This record gives sequence, structure tokens and C-alpha cells, in this order.
Amino acid sequence: MKLGKWIIQLGLFLAVVFGLGTLVLPARAATLPAGARAVNTQSAFYKPHVTPVGDSDPIDWSLVADYPKLAAPIAANNLSPNGRVTNKTTKIYISISGRFLAQSGSNITSVKPFVRNGTKVLNLGTSTVLFPTTVSTALDSYYEIDVDLSRIQNLIPLNVGFAVTYQNSSKTDYLKFAELLEDAELEREWGGGSLTTDPKMYIDSTITTNDPTTGNVRNIKGSDKKITGVGYPGLDIELTITDTNGKEVVYDSQIGSDGKFEFDLPDYVGKLTSKKTVGVQEYNDTGDAVGAVANVIPVLDITTNKQALSIDPDTLEDNIAGKSDSDILKWIAQQAGITVSYLGDQYNLSDVTLKSDQTDLATQIADLANGNSLTVKIGATNSANISTVDTADITLTRTDGALSFTSISPTLEFGSVAVPSQEMLFAPTTQPDISISDTQASGTPWYVMAQATDLTSTDGRKLAGHMVYVDADGEKESMANAVQVATGVRDRKTTYPQNTASKWSTKNQGLTDPATGLYIDALPTVYAGGDTMQYQGTISWQLTNAPGSVGSDISN
Repeated sequence: MKLGKWIIQLGLFLAVVFGLGTLVLPARAATLPAGARAVNTQSAFYKPHVTPVGDSDPIDWSLVADYPKLAAPIAANNLSPNGRVTNKTTKIYISISGRFLAQSGSNITSVKPFVRNGTKVLNLGTSTVLFPTTVSTALDSYYEIDVDLSRIQNLIPLNVGFAVTYQNSSKTDYLKFAELLEDAELEREWGGGSLTTDPKMYIDSTITTNDPTTGNVRNIKGSDKKITGVGYPGLDIELTITDTNGKEVVYDSQIGSDGKFEFDLPDYVGKLTSKKTVGVQEYNDTGDAVGAVANVIPVLDITTNKQALSIDPDTLEDNIAGKSDSDILKWIAQQAGITVSYLGDQYNLSDVTLKSDQTDLATQIADLANGNSLTVKIGATNSANISTVDTADITLTRTDGALSFTSISPTLEFGSVAVPSQEMLFAPTTQPDISISDTQASGTPWYVMAQATDLTSTDGRKLAGHMVYVDADGEKESMANAVQVATGVRDRKTTYPQNTASKWSTKNQGLTDPATGLYIDALPTVYAGGDTMQYQGTISWQLTNAPGSVGSDISN
């Protein structure tokens, strides 16, 4: 990559034929080999050295008395339309004229052509015969070097020349005759006026840290499975990740017409690499490239199942009042279903430290008026001091508590009864269920009201009698209008749900001192009409808490 470009060596054996007392480079045809043509010699792409210069390593000129000159421009096969080597180029040719002459007391043992990127050579070749000669002569000719430029974007610029070794020295001199260059102007167009102040190519940040990024160096989370960014439309792009074994793994993609790119990874980027950075590089087939880097930041991920919790009087008393911020955060996390994980591995909440920038939570929550809310932002840190950067935001809303029906008998059966000889109170055959739940503040009163319709037969006759409620004092009240059938106050010693009808009688009663309960007050004038005569009605239930109703239901 251009930012820390991979250094890959290129080269090929150049066979040398030695004669007694002389080292002669084998002659090649002076004409261009089939399929080859000279490279573009514009200064933007090509830098020749008629007189060779040292390639990276200083030349020990004390060992070299004379050397040939570049006889013609470098040539290659599969060039681009404008004459540049490409990722399909497989052969590079160099032509020199003159001789390699060693200084007195030195002997040249091998002369081999090379293509280098940086200071490393790939497949240079070897020589197995040593000659005590001092001179090598080369005619006008082309020497072929096989190359693999399939990933040219990681190789260019390329240096082409000859490597010379000596009998009495362990040093190899690399004499560079030409350089094949990238298009710097085109790269500036792709990357922007400045990669540090006005980048046009970068990875999208997925995390904000205290250390601001600059230019096209961004920050991503180790838990990211997708890497996105911006580049030059239509170019190829590669993502390079060094895996945990130190091997570079390359993912290829293409930048869309909208200038955006993305890579879907097989796992969390923090699991795919042990390094602190990943890099992307956009490029073309002649090796021009612009790169960008992202720092991989290890972070914890935090999620929640619930974004809101109600704080009723019981909750306030049991879990908030007098508790530390740490205890309150743990309670909120448990109630909201917060999970904390690192690269997909979930922690027990007891194994991380929950944190929030907010303090004195007990007072803040207690001071909320009914219906008002407080949003608590919760993060976490593990034992390795890796923290969340996002927060789980939980909104706490104060309530006065809830008063509601939990269950009501859908049907009250009074069984089959004979027509009474005198007014009678007929009770339900099973215990009624009129259950409530109450989380209001202790001492808050509640009331159950009931109202019944007339009982009518299937043929439309009204029962000679009506529904009544008998209170604890034995007083009978008609249910033609709403009547209070139960009352109480919130008591934390009470187990909820509470059946408010649990003490109602299920036995028929006379009019003298009847037991508390709900009855059909039947008169002797009831029309029987046979064994199949049935009477039905509806009871409406209402649960009230001054100033009004908080729940209702019906029974038949």
C-alpha cells in the first residue's frame, strides 16, 4: 500500500556464460522480442539512468571500474494503451551496451538482471561457477526478466537493473538503470489536495474517541463486521488485514458509482487481526494507488431489551431510596435487560463495572414529579480497562403506582333453584373472583363498584327480583345503580393479586342477618316456566381510586 507499501521482490535468473579469463553476458537479439514494446518514456512514468546508480544500497565503487550503459528504453509485454506496465505484464526487458569491469584485484562472479521494489529482490537466481576474471562485455541486446505484477498496486515504483557479485567480496551491488513510476498527479486527483487536510479517500469512522483522527486516518470498532468508506468512483479497492498468525489477508471490492465502498467481513475485525490498524487501497491496473488507514479500537458493546422503565412507589422504596449509584445502575441494567459483550462474547453483569456520567441518582429519581422522566446513560468497563463508547439509554418515569383488575369471574352461576315461598337471597354456587393488583403508595384507598342489569329469561320475561349486595353490616343494597362492593387501602403486607370477593358467601341466605356477598334477591312471584327456564343478566365492575375510575370489566 502507499501508506507502508508492501515490499515485494521481483526478479529472474539471467543465465551467464563464462569463457576462460572473461565473463561475457550472452548476446540477445537487439530487436524487441515478440509481444514487447518500449514503455512510455514521459518523465511522469519513467526515469532512465544512462549511467547506473545504486539502488537503495550504496554501491561499492571501489570494486567496479567500468560498467555498461542503458542502450534503449525498458520494454515489456502487455502494456497499457499509454505504454505503462500493468497487472498483466509478465516480462520486462532491459538492453545495455558496454562492459562490467572489476577493479584490479577483484573478480566479477555473476551479473544478473533484476526488478526490485524497494530493497528486496524476488527470484534473483544464482551462479555456481567462480571465475578469476575482471571484465564482462555486453553487446546491444535485450535481457528478459519474468515478473508477476498481478498485484502491481503493491509493487510500483519498480527499479530495473543488474546485480553484480565479486569473488573476493560478500557484497552484491545493485546497479539501477531505470525506474518505472506511478502517476503521482493522478493519485493526487484521487486522494484530494491533501490526504491530511482534505482527503477524498478514507474509511468511515464508527467510533469517536478522545484522540481526534486527522486526514484519512480514521477509527473503527474492533466489533465491526462491516467496513465502509469513500473513494474514487469505479476504481478497484482492496482491504488488507494482518491475521493473528501474521499473514496478510486481502479482501477485494470495487468503489461504486456513488463513490462509496464496503467490505462485509466473516467475523469481527478485532478477531480477524491482532494488529492495531487495517488499511484499504484504491488502484487501477497500472498500479497507481491511494491508501487509507483505520485504527482498530477495542471496545465493549452494550445493548438493551428495554428503553424505558416505570418507577412506582414500591420500586422507589425497594431499589432506589438510600441506594448507591452503583447499586441503582445494576438494578436498572437487570430490569432493562442490558447486555455487555466483547467481540461477541457476553459478560455477566457482575464481571464488568457499570458506569454513568450522572451521579446522585437516588435523589434525582426521588425528586421526579409523577409522570416526569430521567434518562440514565449507562456504559461499562471490563477488567482489562476496555470500555464501551456507546451507552444504553434507559428512561425512568415516576408513577403513582398502578391499581388494576387482574382477574374477574367471567360468569357467576347461581344454579337451579326452586321458586321460593318467601323472599330469598340466592348466592353464587362458586366463590367469585374479583382480584386486583396495587402498587400505589402505602395507605392509598381503593374501591370496587358493581352495577347489575335486570335478569331476563330467554323469552324476554324479567325476573321478579334483582341483584343485591349485602355489606358487612348486613345491609342489602340494590345493584340497579352502582354500589360499592369492596374497599381497602394499599398495604405492602398484602400479597397481590388480592381477591376482594374472597369472603363473600356462597350459601343462600334469608333476610335476617345475611352474610356479606352478592345475591339474587328472588320473590315468590318468580315465573318458573318449566325446568328449562333460565334468567341472565350482566354485572359491570369498576375499580376506582379517587378522583376516578382506573379499571372496569363485566361478568354475566
